[in-house]
Amino acid sequence: MRIVCARASTATRSLLRQRHILTEAGLLIRSGGVAERFHPAEGVLLADPQGQRW
Repeated sequence: MRIVCARASTATRSLLRQRHILTEAGLLIRSGGVAERFHPAEGVLLADPQGQRW
């Protein structure tokens, strides 16, 4: 299991950048469909050191 610490952001631009970086690194998977969603890749736990939810 890989634990990735990243701070969840409420700013739209920061959130989009975080998603892009994590997706490019293969740590976050994009689920297709009408409403695009993201989920951690298999064996990855996303954790926020500040305790905020993703």
